[in-house]
Amino acid sequence: MAAARVRSHISWALVEAGNSRCPANARQCRIPGTCNEGCMGTSTQWDVRVVAALFLAPCLAGCSARAARKSGFRSASWLRSGAQLAQRAARPLGSTCPHAAPLLLAPSSARWTSSKAVGASAHSQDGAVQAADSGWARDVEDLEDFLLGGGTGDEADGSGSSSSSSSGSMEESAQIFIAKALLRNGDHEGAKRALRLVLAQNPSSVEALFTLGFVHDVGHENEGVAEMMLRVVELDPSHAQAWLFKGLSESRRGNYQEAILDYLRAFLFDPSGAVGSQASLSLELLRRNMGCPLLPEPCWEDAATRIASQAPSPGPPELPEAALLPPRPLFHGSIWVRVWDDVIGPELLQRVRESVDDLCTWGVRNPGGCNTYWLGREAAPRTAAEVAGRVLLEMLLGSAADDFAGIEWWCKNQSASLGAHFHYDTALADGGLLRPAYSSVLYLSDEGGPTVVLDQAADESRERWPEVPQEGHVVMPRVNRWMVFPGELRHGMVPVDESADPRYVILFNFWAAHRPGPPSCQVPDFSNYEPVSAWSVASKYYLPRASLERLHDEEWLRGFDGQAGGRREVPVETVSSAEELQCSSTFGDLPFAMPMPCPARLREGPSGAAALRIPWRRLAEQQLGTVPAQADAAAAPFDLTARLPLWELAGTDGGQRSEGREGLDSDAASWSVATQKK
Repeated sequence: MAAARVRSHISWALVEAGNSRCPANARQCRIPGTCNEGCMGTSTQWDVRVVAALFLAPCLAGCSARAARKSGFRSASWLRSGAQLAQRAARPLGSTCPHAAPLLLAPSSARWTSSKAVGASAHSQDGAVQAADSGWARDVEDLEDFLLGGGTGDEADGSGSSSSSSSGSMEESAQIFIAKALLRNGDHEGAKRALRLVLAQNPSSVEALFTLGFVHDVGHENEGVAEMMLRVVELDPSHAQAWLFKGLSESRRGNYQEAILDYLRAFLFDPSGAVGSQASLSLELLRRNMGCPLLPEPCWEDAATRIASQAPSPGPPELPEAALLPPRPLFHGSIWVRVWDDVIGPELLQRVRESVDDLCTWGVRNPGGCNTYWLGREAAPRTAAEVAGRVLLEMLLGSAADDFAGIEWWCKNQSASLGAHFHYDTALADGGLLRPAYSSVLYLSDEGGPTVVLDQAADESRERWPEVPQEGHVVMPRVNRWMVFPGELRHGMVPVDESADPRYVILFNFWAAHRPGPPSCQVPDFSNYEPVSAWSVASKYYLPRASLERLHDEEWLRGFDGQAGGRREVPVETVSSAEELQCSSTFGDLPFAMPMPCPARLREGPSGAAALRIPWRRLAEQQLGTVPAQADAAAAPFDLTARLPLWELAGTDGGQRSEGREGLDSDAASWSVATQKK
C-alpha cells in the first residue's frame, strides 16, 4: 500500500510541478521553494531530490523508511539531503513561494489517473498524419524508475552513495522532463533554458538536442530546428523522428533534394511506424508538387493532335443536387477567371503579409489536424486575413456575408521553385463532389510561377472532363493581386525558375451552402498548440475589436478603377498565336506536355505579371488546319462559359447584390467584430 502511495504521489508531483505557474508574473515555475519567487528567472536548477522532498513529504510522513525502501525508493540519506535542500531554499517551506504550501498538501490519488495524462507531444505535418512523440509518457516512467527503482541505497548496501553517472543521468532526465512540461504550459523560453542547461553539462545528449529542436519547431524557429536535428542525426544516424523534422526544415528552406533524402531515411528507420508513415506522406506530397515544372521546350507537334482529338462529352455532367451551385454572374461573360490588382489597402496588406508565414506554419503543425480555417457567416473576423476575406466577398464579389455559408481559407509559404500539384478544391472530410462556389488566390509576393486553371471538372461518372484540357488561364503573382475562378475547376501552380525566394499566398474559398467538415476544416484557435503547448506564436495575430473595425471601414472608403489608390481590374489577355506558347508542362499527370508561355511572356503585362487565357483547342486547330468540330446538340459544349451553367442551380440570383459596392454606412454599421478568439 505504501509503495502504491509513493508511486502515485511521484507521478502527480511530476505533472503538478510542470503545471504550476507563479501568480507574481505568470511565468512558469521551476519548482516551489527553490527560488525566492519560484520562477524561471533564476539560474536555480531542478534537483529531483527537491522534487521528492517537497511533493512526497506528506506521503512519506506516514511511510516508514523500510516501506519506502521496499518500494524501491532510493536511500533515506538521499531523500534527507533533498529535504535539506528544500528547507534551505524555502525557509520554511511555503513562506517564500506562494506555491509551496498548497502543493505540499498531499493530493488524493484521483488527481493522477495515468502517466499518459501528461499528453502526447504530437505535431501534425502537411495536414496528414500526427506523428506522436511517445517520449512524454516514457519520460514519466523513466523518472519514476530513477526515483523508485534506481540503485540499492545505503540501507541496502551500507555505502550511502550512488554512482555519479547514475545521478547525472537522473538529473538530465528530470531536467528534460521539466523542459517538456514548460513547453506544454506555453513557456518556450523556459523550456529552451532548461534544455541548454542539460547540454552545457552533456553536449552529446541526443534526447536534449532533439527536444530542443522540437521546442524550436513549435516556436516556428526553423533555423534552430535545422541545427538541432542535424546534431541529433550526427550522433544517432538511426533517429527516424529527427530525420523527419530535418526533412521538414530543409523543405521549408527550399532544399528539396535534401528533404527527399531525409524523408527516405526517416521512412527506412521506421517503415511501419507513425514517423515512417508521415515521412512517406511528406515524400509523396513533395514529389507531386515537384512534378509539374515549366519545361523549356515547345510541344505543339505532339500536343496539337491530342488536343484537337478530344471527343465531345455524350451529355451534361452528372451531378447530385447537393453539388449544384448558385448562378455566378461574375463569370457569365467570355472570361471565367477575373483578376484585380491593389485589392486591399496598405495597412491591411501589411498586417496580412506579416501574419501569413506563422499562420501557414500553424496550419501544418497543429496537432488537431486543422488544415484550413473556417469563418462562418455568423462569425466576426479575429485576424487581418479574415478581414481581407470579408472585404473581397463584399467589395469584389458584390455579396453580403449572409449570402454564403462561410469562407474557408488557408495560407501557403513555400519556395518559388516548388509547384503546387493539380487538384480540385473540395470538402476533404466530406468527400463527394461538393465544391466552393468561388476559389481564389490572394498573392502576397511577386515571386514564383503562375496559378493555372484548367477547364476540367469532375462528375459522378468521370474524374475529369475534358480528359485533355481545351482551354485554360494562367495568372502570374504580384503583391496585392487577387484572382477568382469557378470552384469546381481543376488547378495548380507551375514554377518558372529555381528561385528559393518565398512565395506567399492566402487561398479563400467561398462556400454557398455547405460547410467543410472537421478535422480538415475548423474554426482555428491560433492561441495554442494543445496538447503540445498552451501557447502559439500565431496568437499575436489576433487583433483588438477596434483595430479590426477600422481596417474594415477603411477598405469601404477605398475607390475602384480610375480612382487614386483604388482597386484595378486586370484585363485578361487571350493568347492569339501558337508562337506565344513555346514552353510546356504536363501539369503533373498528363501523359504528354501541353503548350505554355515561356517566362519572358509570363512577365509581360500589368506590373510585369501576365493574366492570360489560352484557347488550346482553337490554336491546335489552327496548327493542324482543321475545321472546328461540331458537337452534338445534347453534348456538353467545349466552350467553358457555355458549360458553367450546367453546374449551377436555375432560378436563383446566386447571392449577388445589385447594389454591390453601395451602402457603405449600413453595411459598416451592421458589421461587428469580436475581440479575440472563440
